Amino acid sequence: MPSLLLTPDEAGRLLGCSGRTVRRYIQRGQLRAVDIRPKGSRRSKTRVRHDDLQRLIDSITRATR
Repeated sequence: MPSLLLTPDEAGRLLGCSGRTVRRYIQRGQLRAVDIRPKGSRRSKTRVRHDDLQRLIDSITRATR
């Protein structure tokens, strides 16, 4: 089954934070992002794989134990 792709805002809702915070995780290298460019568009859209988000959640959970 392919990974679900989430917008930073959707990922933020699952993490309990804002999309801006998710973008910071991406900038810091704590979360991988996928850039999708729709056909004919010059602008790419950032998406986060659900699998990668789950790994981040797991690492945060382990760190708080």
